[in-house]
Amino acid sequence: MTDMNTTEFETTEQATPLTQEATEAEEATSAAEMQTEEAPCSAAEADAEEAVSDEDSASDDSADPAPVRKSPIKRVLGACGIFLAALLLAFGVLCAVLFRLTPPITVDLNATVTVQALDSSAFLSAITECEPSPDSIDTSSVREDVLHLTFFGFIRHDVPVSVRDLSAPTVTVYRITTYPGAVIPPARCVRTCEDETAVTHTFSTSPDTSKTGTTTAVLRTEDSGGNVTETQVEITVSDSGLCLLWEFGSEDLSPEEFVRAQLPDYDTYDCSAVAPDLCGVYVAAADKDDTRILLSVAVADTAPPTGKASSHNLLAGMTLRIEDFITELSDASEVTLSYVTAPDFSLRTPQTVSIEALDAAGNATVFTSHLLIWELPGSFRVECGTTAAELRQTLFASLMQAHVSLPAIDASFDPQTAAPGTYSVPLHGAYSSPVIEIVMTDTTAPKLKLKSGIAYIGAKPTPESLVDELIDATDVTLSFLQEPNVSIAGVVTVTVCARDAGGNVTQAETTLTVIPDTTAPVISGVKDIFMQINGTVSYRNGVSAYDNADGTVRVTVDASGVDITTAGVYTVLYKATDRAGNTATKSAKVYVTGATQESIDAYADYILSITTTSAMTDRQKAYAIYSWCAKNIRYSTSTSHLMGHYLQAAYSGFTTRAGNCYTYYAVASVLLTRAGIENMEIHRNNPTYPHYWNLVKIDGSWYHLDTCPKQKKYPLVAFLLTDQQVREYSKKATGYYSFDASLYPPTP
Repeated sequence: MTDMNTTEFETTEQATPLTQEATEAEEATSAAEMQTEEAPCSAAEADAEEAVSDEDSASDDSADPAPVRKSPIKRVLGACGIFLAALLLAFGVLCAVLFRLTPPITVDLNATVTVQALDSSAFLSAITECEPSPDSIDTSSVREDVLHLTFFGFIRHDVPVSVRDLSAPTVTVYRITTYPGAVIPPARCVRTCEDETAVTHTFSTSPDTSKTGTTTAVLRTEDSGGNVTETQVEITVSDSGLCLLWEFGSEDLSPEEFVRAQLPDYDTYDCSAVAPDLCGVYVAAADKDDTRILLSVAVADTAPPTGKASSHNLLAGMTLRIEDFITELSDASEVTLSYVTAPDFSLRTPQTVSIEALDAAGNATVFTSHLLIWELPGSFRVECGTTAAELRQTLFASLMQAHVSLPAIDASFDPQTAAPGTYSVPLHGAYSSPVIEIVMTDTTAPKLKLKSGIAYIGAKPTPESLVDELIDATDVTLSFLQEPNVSIAGVVTVTVCARDAGGNVTQAETTLTVIPDTTAPVISGVKDIFMQINGTVSYRNGVSAYDNADGTVRVTVDASGVDITTAGVYTVLYKATDRAGNTATKSAKVYVTGATQESIDAYADYILSITTTSAMTDRQKAYAIYSWCAKNIRYSTSTSHLMGHYLQAAYSGFTTRAGNCYTYYAVASVLLTRAGIENMEIHRNNPTYPHYWNLVKIDGSWYHLDTCPKQKKYPLVAFLLTDQQVREYSKKATGYYSFDASLYPPTP
């Protein structure tokens, strides 16, 4: 705001510039002259004047007094004194005028500081220096500052600058609707409030909300500068749906979602004051345009505790806590449990237990449970081998006369097969499953019956080979009391010891006849071998020998007659000898060949000789070929370089028994051709990801046959499939059998 004195000055300035200054200067000059006339300018002048006065007094009696003449020096001195006095007076008047033109400045917050006299007078602005610049003073907060003015380069004048809040707040209010008895916070009525400083809101006249209807209140808004704005607020009191009840502990909705569900037609909601985890009455707001609803949200606990009554079977001597009779107990507040009907743990008859659950708000639920106590010890000792029925009779003998429901033994425990040890076994009753301890003991020695035996010279028999009958409830370990002598033929007496898991031992005797071994071992797994020139071969693969006296014996191989560098048919010899010197021999053919049509035909003829017969139909032969390829060839990408080379791929498949899809196709093609089944190559119409399989003609119709293994994700027996079947498979296996049907004969 602008200072009033400054405003008056500006008005006069605009009418007659510098008139006031001139007037004041003249008044000051007149005063100085009067002062000069009334008083001497110096002590010398005063003495001179006094002397003149004395002379005048002395010559009062003369008729013609002589004129007195002042000296020139005195005249000059007098004139100088007058001039200096006038000069000082003018300087003082000038300073007074300049200082009056630049009074202290009071400015509003965020306004620009200006010196009106400098802005309105070019002459005054020209003779004045200002530090700092007025418009650089910070007016963002209430503060004090100073402008340093210098007139004519040497007259200094400090102008205080006060930044104050001079503007009253600008306030708009809501039209309030609230519930009867509501205490309305003044700030809740404010829609917008603009001011540079902090404000406080109060009611000049408090609203009356004790009864329904429309009333008004005066909202008084005062800022830190003491500026006040008063605004009328329209308040409507309604008893229609503005008092809401929210169940304490509800977690499915937030406070805003809860209020929005009750008052869906408003734009914004303020529920920040609502504490859903603390019972109480809170005020929430809902706004739409210039209307605000103030409603009460009462958070209250009205729901009783929930839970499930838990009934129990107990063993004698056991007790329960009150909490054990209720499971899944839940409430929004703390719950206290107390007995309505307390349990009596000395009773052995069924009883009812009642418990009250009381929450912090006084809501209560009564739970009813059942209790049955069995007169059973907590631990039993039972002999190993006892049957489940015998165990039940042992455990519950004392309960059978008590006329109570008997528990069931957990089915996972079988006393008849249990080893010695301690087991925790649940007993399943009508209400619960208490656990008892069962100690399984083995105090009975094994029952052992032996038979006579035969042993070969040098072959040690086992105790188990001499047992005719062995009975015990637990695992039994057999051993010889003394190792029998089997180095010479004859009859020896042996003693066998049987020790069970409980440490009980039984001994029995029998005779052992020792005889010479005259039977040679039996060699198994010898078969003809096919290999390529300079290839590798495993002669022992799948070959073994077993002897009646020694069991498994070593097999030696003589392949000295095989030349793997030259094609031909060779013989390999196998030999096995037992400890008695009995020897068995076997031989096999080794076919060393190259990748020629003759060699692959020979491989195919051999395989067909062991997989097919002349009595088979073409369909049966085709299936035998499909099965042999699928079982005997291992999938490998190591032969990818042979794709398109029919003879080499087939030869590799026969000799290494490994290859990719083209190898499977080539081997199957050779076998089918040698079996007299017409077939042709078919391949996927995607050269980037090729796949090959066979088309075969069976009973006058063509079918798809693919011996290559499929993905585990999409299993398929690809034997004699139609075009429609492979198309259906390709739909789920992403084009596995996509082919150009125009290039191949159709299937049925």
